[in-house]
Amino acid sequence: YPWLLSFKLNSAARGLAVDLRYVQQKAVAEQIDYGVYFGVDFYQLKRFGSTSTTVLLSKPLPRDVRFSQVSGFNANEVIFNVYGAVEEAGNIILTNSRNETKALNIRPSGFVKVY
Repeated sequence: YPWLLSFKLNSAARGLAVDLRYVQQKAVAEQIDYGVYFGVDFYQLKRFGSTSTTVLLSKPLPRDVRFSQVSGFNANEVIFNVYGAVEEAGNIILTNSRNETKALNIRPSGFVKVY
């Protein structure tokens, strides 16, 4: 079912965008850095305390979906500061097994766009 692969890809991209916006809001509300680490087929939501880093949640990508490119971020990690902006802007590209792609762009202001 090719449509199912496209659906999983779109769903993964939208879900990631929601999680990025969530950690951005947490950073502003709690006045502490939050971020997301990207593995090959998973990502982790993190809280950066003054003395330690806490993994809040680890989320696997759907089957047949992977990160094909994570660029612009140091150590495959995007970090939102207390103003909601990011330390480094960049792009994330998700690919499914049919080589269809969805991209997310994170601007210096912290704005997240899916395209």
